[in-house]
Amino acid sequence: MREGTYQAYHLGKPTKGKWYLRDGELCLDPGKAEPDCREVWISGSKIEFRGTGFEGVLQAPQKRG
Repeated sequence: MREGTYQAYHLGKPTKGKWYLRDGELCLDPGKAEPDCREVWISGSKIEFRGTGFEGVLQAPQKRG
């Protein structure tokens, strides 16, 4: 989200927290552990967090049932 929060789903399990940029990396801070800062590569709507093997798809927020 533009205000610096994120919501993600991994294997159907939701996570949320805050995001920010630091030294050219994207940092995800779930608030319960240390922030995870990684280089991010984006191609179209696909996103890859380098060094983690994590890939995803960027999309507009949607209501989930």
